[in-house]
Amino acid sequence: MLTFELKKIWRSRKIVLLITLLLTVIIVVYISNRESQENWKEEAFAQTDEYRSSIQVEEKRLMEELESGTLPGLEMRQEALSEVSRTLYEWRNEIYHENWSDYPEFEQAFIKGVRNYQEHGGTFDSLEGLKLEIAEAKTKWMVEHGIAYENEQYPLSPHLFLKDTSVFLFSLPGLALLILLFGNIEVMERESHTWRLLRSTPLHSRLVLLSKFVSLLIVVVFYVFIAIGTTLLLPILLGGGKVEWLYPIVVGDDQGFSIISFSAWLGRGVLIFACSIIFLFTLSILVGIRTVYSFPALSITFFIGLLGYVTADLIPFPYHAFTSLRWTEIVYSMPNGSDWKIVAVSLTCSAILLVLALFTPVSSTENRIASLRRFSGEKLTAGKRNAVKLAVFEWRKVKRLGLFRQGLILLLLAISFGYYLLHESAEKHRETYFDRVREQAEINLSLKKELLKWAEEAEQMSVETDAGNSGENNRTPADDMRETSRMYEVRHSIELDKIEAFEERDWRRFYANQFFTIFSSYRMTIGNFYNVGSGSAPVGIGTFNEDVSLAEKEWMMEHDVAPVFPGELAVSVRDNWGDHEKERRQWKAENRKVDAGGLFSIYHLLSSAMYLLPILLFVFLLGGGFAAERGKKRPIDFLLTQPVHPSSVFMGKAMNAVIAAAASMTGLYGLILLLGTIFYRFGDWSYPILYYVPEKIASGPDYGGMRSSGYGYGFIPLGDYVWQGIVLSLLSLAFLLILSIALSIFFRHTATVLALTFLLAGGGFYMARTTLQEMAAYLPFTYLEAGRILNGELATELNEPSIGFWTGAVVMALSIVILVVAGYCFLRSGYKIKRG
Repeated sequence: MLTFELKKIWRSRKIVLLITLLLTVIIVVYISNRESQENWKEEAFAQTDEYRSSIQVEEKRLMEELESGTLPGLEMRQEALSEVSRTLYEWRNEIYHENWSDYPEFEQAFIKGVRNYQEHGGTFDSLEGLKLEIAEAKTKWMVEHGIAYENEQYPLSPHLFLKDTSVFLFSLPGLALLILLFGNIEVMERESHTWRLLRSTPLHSRLVLLSKFVSLLIVVVFYVFIAIGTTLLLPILLGGGKVEWLYPIVVGDDQGFSIISFSAWLGRGVLIFACSIIFLFTLSILVGIRTVYSFPALSITFFIGLLGYVTADLIPFPYHAFTSLRWTEIVYSMPNGSDWKIVAVSLTCSAILLVLALFTPVSSTENRIASLRRFSGEKLTAGKRNAVKLAVFEWRKVKRLGLFRQGLILLLLAISFGYYLLHESAEKHRETYFDRVREQAEINLSLKKELLKWAEEAEQMSVETDAGNSGENNRTPADDMRETSRMYEVRHSIELDKIEAFEERDWRRFYANQFFTIFSSYRMTIGNFYNVGSGSAPVGIGTFNEDVSLAEKEWMMEHDVAPVFPGELAVSVRDNWGDHEKERRQWKAENRKVDAGGLFSIYHLLSSAMYLLPILLFVFLLGGGFAAERGKKRPIDFLLTQPVHPSSVFMGKAMNAVIAAAASMTGLYGLILLLGTIFYRFGDWSYPILYYVPEKIASGPDYGGMRSSGYGYGFIPLGDYVWQGIVLSLLSLAFLLILSIALSIFFRHTATVLALTFLLAGGGFYMARTTLQEMAAYLPFTYLEAGRILNGELATELNEPSIGFWTGAVVMALSIVILVVAGYCFLRSGYKIKRG
């Protein structure tokens, strides 16, 4: 029986598809890493630039201390700092000559110098504390084992490349891929009507179930072997060197760390992955026993898995059954003996689910299948209203099949759960914002007191050294300090007034306070002593973001709209972070506006392109067209014997798919708006959304809008953004459905039709941004991402002012009409649809 199950898996060609997907991902990641190798030396130098800056700061500090007087041990500190500078110079020299094999030794010498300097009373801000300990332990490991330095950010060596791709292979993406391909192994027997054949054999149903489970275990072993083998073999064949099984991997958190070998890290990761996928496979088998079709079985499995993943923190670690799904967190945590507890809990839960599956009665399909074959309604006849009648006929088929209803239920659950997370996030962002306001108020107050103290000391020193050198127009450092302290007192009051204005719902006063904070932090200089914004402004936000933030506050004061948090600084694509991608992502995450109101909830859906997920689901459910009529039941044989023309069938399918999907999509938007209005607020129609103006317009002589750093910008009301985004998303949905149904005229299999639809959409979307930029405004694929269309980001990126909502709506509508007319005329011309 096991051999029989393995043959079925092999003949389903899922193994071939799995290998193809793995190879595609591995090759794409490898090519991307190889292209990034050009900046390897520059990245290594960038790592040491921060250390050079720290040395310069320390040298300046030592010079000031030497001028003020000789302190105990000062000369020894100076000698230690000179040693740090010398070792850094030698280290950078090795980088310049790309001597990567000796790199760890010179880095170790530098770290020892820093440690020695700190032991003599010095400070080294860029390398201290836990960061210093990690660097010290890692370089010591590499020197002891004779391991050369490698580019860990874009690796090409076999071991680091496997470590890099493991995030896809063994965490959530890999788990989802295996469940998607093999998670329906139980339910597919009833879906394809082979369950009756199995029941007619002398084999017990439990033996059949166990053979399926064992075959899944073999698939897991095969997947691990192929994933690791191909990921290691590709870099080796392309000159990436040998596998360093002892390469050091740093694991831990802010509380501590540990160094483990790559082989131990990989073994740990594979073990956790195996436990995760075994648990999910047993869950999918149990769900499959009580369902009839693959789609609801997989949907329920994914939903339970996602719910368990999100709620894993509710039960103490590691006693939650879904803890093993948090692969990345586990493999990068310090080994403390909890790994075996995770394994034990996961395997125990898997065994319990398997036992439940063995003793759970299988869902019967006879009554459901019979009901699917009994269609009521008047007989279809030839005539001009055949398309409408066939649309009704198609809707009855969709309704009775049940998959569309189950898909809607899944979307409702996902939207409800997603809104709950959004609501919690909005509340957290608001609380965090006001915590920062209170913290900043305390900082301003303490700085004011500190400056007044310094002013008194400076004044006393000035009196002692030069009592007669003060005049009416002579400004002393003490005067600058007092003036700066008054500014901090004002800022302290402003921060407190933000809280009071929010509680009183005085939005204009609230935004006026935010305006002052931004202006005083980035633009205002007080006296000759101190720049108030010095040190408080992230260096990468840029002048454009500053101007946008100030203009945004003026807009909100004018329209008196409620705030969205954090909302003090505007986030845009025009920043000056350069290569500091980590800092950019962190800053954007901290300043991203989050709100659970009705309008803003839809804005989140549109701006993040998450609306494409229900669109893809509707295309999957309704886009099969004629291909869905083929297969084992072959209802196309019935359709083609009726007194209706195939062109009418095409129109009926198109009408049904578009109307059903568009109505459902509109209902989903309505549900989101209703949830936001009930549990938060409707939202402000006039809330400003940043709009980027293309250079062709912004640089023109007739442009009268706002400009900053040479770039044009403006604001559009949130309400306009939302309704235009909904229109574009509905047109995208209709376009993809009609494209899929038109393709089904020529291709027999549903999988082929859907794959071609998504391939054409993805390929057209990519080409519109690369090779076909001049035609991008007139391609329907350009407008599949509504968020970047409505805020002008794509038009600015391609410098094409024609790209916008109205152009997109017209292009999409014309494309839909062209596809419908082409499909209708093609069938009307006599083309015969293939039955098999």
